[in-house]
Amino acid sequence: MSANQKVTNQALRAAFELRRSLSLTIFAPLHAMEIASQLGLDVRMEDCPSLEGMYLRDARPRIFLPHNGHRPRGRLLFSCAHELGHHQLGHGTSADKYLADDNEVSAKTPDEIAADTFASHLLMPRQAIVKSFSRRRLSLDNPSALDCFLVSQELGVGYTTLITQMSAGLKMVSYSTATKLKKAKPNDIRASVWADSRKTDLMVLDRHWIAPTCNVTRGDFVVLPSEINHTGTCVNPVATCTALPGTDVYEVVAKGVQPLNTSATTTVSLRVMDKDYIGTYPNSFLPEPPHE
Repeated sequence: MSANQKVTNQALRAAFELRRSLSLTIFAPLHAMEIASQLGLDVRMEDCPSLEGMYLRDARPRIFLPHNGHRPRGRLLFSCAHELGHHQLGHGTSADKYLADDNEVSAKTPDEIAADTFASHLLMPRQAIVKSFSRRRLSLDNPSALDCFLVSQELGVGYTTLITQMSAGLKMVSYSTATKLKKAKPNDIRASVWADSRKTDLMVLDRHWIAPTCNVTRGDFVVLPSEINHTGTCVNPVATCTALPGTDVYEVVAKGVQPLNTSATTTVSLRVMDKDYIGTYPNSFLPEPPHE
């Protein structure tokens, strides 16, 4: 067995062992920042556009990330899971610079390869991908761009990241299928659901969503099932979503936490922060004090 294969296997085991230690099934979506915070790491967002992510190993381990205004939601969550991988694998302090071009090649050390492997399999194990597609009655034989977009949102990763994992990582789809899917741009996919989201961001929380949380930023749009039962002031209804029958579009208007009852048995915690929020992750959703 090669040295790289040993590193990869160790990272795989660490990802699955972490899920097991947290009593998370292999089918369950998870939120990387929630998990890191639950493990006692201080996750902080900073106004640092040149940073992809940083893990600081000391008596009080910390993860530093750029704020939501600098990166797409899915990329931030994968970066957080990557830095969490450094922590779980016993690596030392590590900082990753931002690569503006996803195709830009940067030589990776064994520790960086291990952290990427850990993040990929923590967030996107094969069983979780299969389950997310099957719950929505979507085909893995010939998935559409919108299919992959919906699943990537529930799993807390970027659209392209999911396709890469499904093709190169897990061999679930062919190279040609992955190439075709990657030609679709997330901005265009969002706009096909709700045109105004091209200017900001869009989260589709459908009736099949089982993740316990859904994190968005103020000014985004969120698509919810028409039968949704919610109380709170974080979102305002905008219109019926004709692109996805049985759903409505809401604008995200206020910071805070709002429960959403997507079914008789499932409640999702919708958590809203500002795009330029700087500070620790657990404080990012604190509502603003009332104006006197």
